[in-house]
Amino acid sequence: MDSPVFEGKLSPLQLELLKLGNIKLSDEEFQEVKAYFADLALRRLSKTATEAALEKGYTDKDYEAWLNDENQ
Repeated sequence: MDSPVFEGKLSPLQLELLKLGNIKLSDEEFQEVKAYFADLALRRLSKTATEAALEKGYTDKDYEAWLNDENQ
């Protein structure tokens, strides 16, 4: 089975992460870095979801109805 080949350009973030690749991190520091990126992704997802909900005009009543819908 052939390995996938990356044919695009690296983003500025990817390039910076590669530059940092030689830094020795303890397991604890590595977990902190992973947690930071997970938190960043969660914040971005939350912002996107909030913007979509506002755009669609969803209210707390809508969310309650979905939570209490027997068909869910």
